[in-house]
Amino acid sequence: MVSPKIIMSALSHQILEKISLQRTSSVRDVERSKILLRLSEGLSSDQVRKDLDKSWFKVQRLRDRWLSYESILSTIEAKGTAKAVSYELTQKLTTHFCRQ
Repeated sequence: MVSPKIIMSALSHQILEKISLQRTSSVRDVERSKILLRLSEGLSSDQVRKDLDKSWFKVQRLRDRWLSYESILSTIEAKGTAKAVSYELTQKLTTHFCRQ
């Protein structure tokens, strides 16, 4: 079965990229950011699992979580100023994808 592709905006990609490169980010936050970034490239959960040496269930769980929040994230991006949107999106991404 083919997993649905996740759609990630440039801003979301930029925020997750920043988290994955920060030395102050926790290992878990970096791990999850890298998984989401790889999934956004259109890779299968199995390929991401192999590339990052993670369990398939972890990768698939993050894919499912992203898909369930996709509409919320796009709603956030559609409103407000760039700075406010960036802040709110960063909060949502770290709260719902990195620190759970």
